[in-house]
Amino acid sequence: LWLVAPVLIILLIVIAMVISRRSEEPGGVSDLSPTLGAVPLTSSPGEEAFPAISPDGERVAFGWAGPADDNLDVYVKQHGSEAPLRLTDDPGVDTYARWSADGGELAYLHADAEGQAIYSMPLTGGEPRLLIRTGGWFAGHGWSPDGRTLVYAEGVEPTAPAQLFVLDLESREARALLPAPPAGQGDVGPVYSPDGGSIAFSRIDAAGLDEIHVLAVGSGEVRQITRGALHTKGMDWSRDGRSLIYSAVSSSNYSLWRVDVGDGSVTGLPTRGEWVHFPTVARDADRLVYQDIRFDKNIWQIQRSGNPDVGLTTGPLITSPRWESQG
Repeated sequence: LWLVAPVLIILLIVIAMVISRRSEEPGGVSDLSPTLGAVPLTSSPGEEAFPAISPDGERVAFGWAGPADDNLDVYVKQHGSEAPLRLTDDPGVDTYARWSADGGELAYLHADAEGQAIYSMPLTGGEPRLLIRTGGWFAGHGWSPDGRTLVYAEGVEPTAPAQLFVLDLESREARALLPAPPAGQGDVGPVYSPDGGSIAFSRIDAAGLDEIHVLAVGSGEVRQITRGALHTKGMDWSRDGRSLIYSAVSSSNYSLWRVDVGDGSVTGLPTRGEWVHFPTVARDADRLVYQDIRFDKNIWQIQRSGNPDVGLTTGPLITSPRWESQG
């Protein structure tokens, strides 16, 4: 008797290469770039999610719920080191950490029985600092390059659509950047450009599809950058601020893509992953990190013993990093 055992493995992969800007036809999809040279950063048991690379490219913050944990906490791993540093230890869920521009602080999402909040914590340790709490829900946040403001997406009520706000970190005053979208839609995942002059975000329509837009901070002008009814899973600006690196579904898999903010041309960025989510780019180094979800199926066997006192025994029979099934 055969048993197929599916296992969900989430890996964080760091890229150590330059993502160059190429000449492409406006509005079209160019040929794919060469496959990105990626190396595994973590492959620990349990759930790993929402990676963010530090400005210098040397550390990665991520949420991790190990086999003995029932919720995510924020960890930081130094590139080239073995054990990650645990930054939060709370009964609630702590995840979606984002680096300050100087790399000395992380802002992260906290969820507990009372609702959701965004906290910050210095890398040197200390008590978390409450930045803002909501009676609704958050859908992404990020620091401004000067460290003075935090942009975030919030549904102000549990059933309200997400809209964009900016929080002054000194006065703690928040203001809406854009009007609330209609019910069933939303603006999510905001990210400041390297110069702080623009904010990229995903605008979700009533069908659940989304397109990347860019908001000019000074004028309030909004431009649609992508066209093609996407399902995106995270994005970040390139170091030069001329393009956006994002995850979107293509055929049956999620892949990385680069869109030129000026002319809307799109280039595929092939990886060896099949479900690539949440890319973030180091501001001061030629590296990015992304989350690679892998579904591993192996063939297991169940052996029946002739001795009724022994019963059934199980064990792996055919295993590999790929899928085995239909034994």
